[in-house]
Order: sequence, then structure tokens, then C-alpha cells
Amino acid sequence: MNVKETGLLKSATLISSLTLLSRVLGFIRDMAIAYFLGSGFKADIFFVAFRIPNLFRRLYAEGSLSLPYMPELGKGYALGDHSSFGRLASNLGGLTCTFYFGLTLLGVTTAPLVVSLLAPGFVGSGAKWQLTVSLTRWLLPYVFCIGVAGFVMAILNTHEHFGAPAAAPSLLNLCMLGMLGLGSYFSIAPEWSLTWGVVLGGFLQLAFQWHWARRLVVRWKPSRWWRAPETQTVLRLLLPTVLGAAVYHLNILVATLFASFLTVGSISYLYYAERLIQFPLGLFGSAIGTSVLPQLTRQSALQEWQAFRQQVVEAMELLWFLTIPAAAGLWVIRIPLVHLLFQRGEFNEISTRMTAEALGYFALGLWAVAGFRVLVGAWYALDGAYVTVWAGVGALAINVILSVLLVGPLGHSGLALAVSIAAIANVLLLMLLLSRRLGGIQGGRLLLSSGRCLLASFIMAVVVQTLCRYSYDGGKLTGGSLALGLGCWVAAGILIYLGCIMLLGLPEGVKHAWAARGRSEAVKDTPKES
Repeated sequence: MNVKETGLLKSATLISSLTLLSRVLGFIRDMAIAYFLGSGFKADIFFVAFRIPNLFRRLYAEGSLSLPYMPELGKGYALGDHSSFGRLASNLGGLTCTFYFGLTLLGVTTAPLVVSLLAPGFVGSGAKWQLTVSLTRWLLPYVFCIGVAGFVMAILNTHEHFGAPAAAPSLLNLCMLGMLGLGSYFSIAPEWSLTWGVVLGGFLQLAFQWHWARRLVVRWKPSRWWRAPETQTVLRLLLPTVLGAAVYHLNILVATLFASFLTVGSISYLYYAERLIQFPLGLFGSAIGTSVLPQLTRQSALQEWQAFRQQVVEAMELLWFLTIPAAAGLWVIRIPLVHLLFQRGEFNEISTRMTAEALGYFALGLWAVAGFRVLVGAWYALDGAYVTVWAGVGALAINVILSVLLVGPLGHSGLALAVSIAAIANVLLLMLLLSRRLGGIQGGRLLLSSGRCLLASFIMAVVVQTLCRYSYDGGKLTGGSLALGLGCWVAAGILIYLGCIMLLGLPEGVKHAWAARGRSEAVKDTPKES
């Protein structure tokens, strides 16, 4: 079983392209939700009930649910034994189904407690509380579907098959849109239509990937998985995955908890703003993090430490090359962007302004959240999941303290700022610890390349801000004119950034990724000898 070498940029481009489709459908879905629910109390109810399933959905989308399996599957795949890999997959499959079934059953049984923890401000609110509990119970089966889908994703990614896992999230968006449309036609409450769409989408996401994964394992067979040594290793990593790899999303849960005590709509403002942040995270952060993980796992298994260090540095440089300007751009165009996407129906001008405020503060930590996804993959490849857990605990503590301090003067925007600061602290700590573990990760090089990206992004932001201020003119642009204006501002920003970064010097990781892509294309186009 030979490992197929795929360029980082090439595989990341494939994932990004399919993720782009999913994100576009996701925006259409959120536009529909904003139209039918707006930012009122029913929107707050659905977003609270959807928070746990949405947590696992995002963990799946960024590849975190596959992390516990990758070290064991990567070692089995690198050894090239079809039979042992099939036994390994069967054992881990049994563990996964049992674990997520138990987790889902526990969540359904304790739904009132779950809602109390997520939104303590809802306790004692009568019908609002009851509806949130009911929706939570119906949405939790999605956790089982997407948890098992994360294991199937690990099998596909081990074989460097990235297409099906990246395409699967589009099925969820299509199901939610379809059920919302049917619900509107048959006069079903939109929060219930969305709930049925989530459950159906979870089942289809799992079934679609299983179709591709089952042929990659020579033999699936029932076994006493609980006795297998690899299941004990993975079982120890399942909970650390939630605590370590999901720290950013846990911080979002903390923000939801605090927002439940604020004015109606605060939870919705954070949801819509964070959804916009997920666009560049999915296109760049998740794509590169998912692409690099199989390579890091293989290099760790073969103890190729120089290649491991080089891979981490190049992935971080490529990520920051893409996400630092994305963060600057989101900060500059946050108000017209929210206006274009969501301001219609129940979503009014006040909702636009409040959502844009949260978006700006979320954008400050975009580069850190994206970089975290590479670093957490590196630690899992090194069997150091416990490091991400302790770093995550520290980030959670920082987030809680800052939330208490900032929620008073800044409201829901202070919660977004607390999440960003906690993400920055988390990624810096993981980088420091990884540098010590590996004997250095070229910190000076990373600092120089990120500084160039930051300077180029600042110049770009100043120019685009000037264009936006005079053409948007406080909201006078609407509809097609606003869409055209946004397109022009984004195009101008990209050109300005690329021009500046070319003058300052491209990061080495970007150059290497592009060169590797060229070599991959050359090999593919070379005719085979007969």
C-alpha cells in the first residue's frame, strides 16, 4: 500500500474549492434563516438548541473529529498491510459507534441540564425554555451521525482522499434549505423545519462518505474492539479532542452563555458574525490543516523530524499569508458585508450594526484560530494531545475572565473580543511548547513572514477603507449596487495586497507550496513508459 504524495497547495486547493461551495450554500442558508427568524427570540432559541450539534459540525468540517484516529490509522497505513489496516478500521469503527451513541443518548436524557449550561438566562422563561429543550432533544441525533462521519473522514484522509469529506457539508446546507422551503409552503414553524433539515443532513453526510470509504478497507468484520490496544489509545484521545481541538468553539459556547443574559438578539448577533468568520477559516484554515495532517502523521511515524518541522513552518506561513489579509478585509467591509448578506425581512438595520460590531472583534483573532488548526494537528501527530488540553484550559480561563470584564462596557462585542484574545494566547502558547519539543521551529522566519503579511494587509486596509467610506456612504448603496461595490472593493484589496507582498517578499512557505504544486502537475502530465 503505497502512500500517494500530494502537494500541500494542490490538496488544500481541492478542499478549499469544495468548501467554497459549502460556504456559499451556508450563506444562502443563513440568509434564509435571517429572513424567517431575524434576530428575535425564536432565532435565539434555535441557535442555542443548535449550538451542540453545530459544535460537532464545525469540528467535523475542520477535521478535528478525525484527529484521534489519525495517528493509529496513519501508522497502519504506512506499514502497508491491508489485513491489519482492515482489522484496525473495524476496531475503531466499533469504538466510534458505541461512544457517539452513548454521548447522544446522554445528551437527549439530560437536555434540560444542557440548556441550563448553554443559556442559563433562559431558565424560568416558560415557553421559551420548553421550546429550547424540545429542539435540543431532536437535534442531538445529529451528533451521532457527524461523530461517526468524523471516523469515516479519517479513513478517507489517511488515503489522501479529501474530496468526499469536503463535499459532505454541502448536503447539510441543502437539507436545511430544502426543509425550510417545504416548511414555509406547509406553514410549519421555521425553527422546526430547520431541525428536521439538520437531522436529515447528518444522515446523508454519513451515508455519502461511507459509500467512498467502505471500498478502501479490504475487509470489515465484527470484532471485540474493546480488547484491541489501539482502541484504548484512541479512547484516551476522544475527550481531549473536545477539550483541546475544540477550544475555540468552547469559547463560543462561553460567549453564548454570557449573551443569554443580555438583550434579546445578542446570541443571534454573535451567531451571524461568527458564521462570516467561518468562511475564511473553512477556505484556508480547515483546508490547510486537513491537508497537512496525514503528512505530519506519516513523518512522525517514520521519525522524519526535520521534514516535520519544515512542514509545520511552511503550513503556518501559507496560512498567515491568506488569513491576515482576510482578517483586515473583514474588519474594513464588515458593515456593508452584513448589510448585503442579511439585512432583509426580520433582520433590520440595528441587527446589521450589532452583528458588524461582533464581526470586527472576531476578525482580530482569525489568524490565530487558523494557525491553531495546524498546531493541534502537529501535537496529535506527536501523541501530545494532553498539551492541547492544558493549553485549551488556559485559553478557556482567559476567555471567561475577559468576558466578565468586557461584557459590561462592550456588551456582546466584548464577548467576541474575549474569544479573539483567548485564541491568540492559545496559539502562541502551543507554538512556544512545540518549539521546545522539536528543538526549534524557525521562530525568526515565522515572525518575519507574518510581519510582511501584516504590513501589506495594513496598506490594503487603508486603501479599501477609503474606497468603502466614500462609496458606501453610510448605507446608501443597496441591492445590486452594493454587491457590485463589495466585489470591486474585494478585488482592489486582493490586487493591492498581492502587489505589496511581492514588493516586501513572499514567505518561503508560499513559494515552496507553489513550487510543489508545479512539480505535482509536471509528474501528472509526464507520459508513462509502456
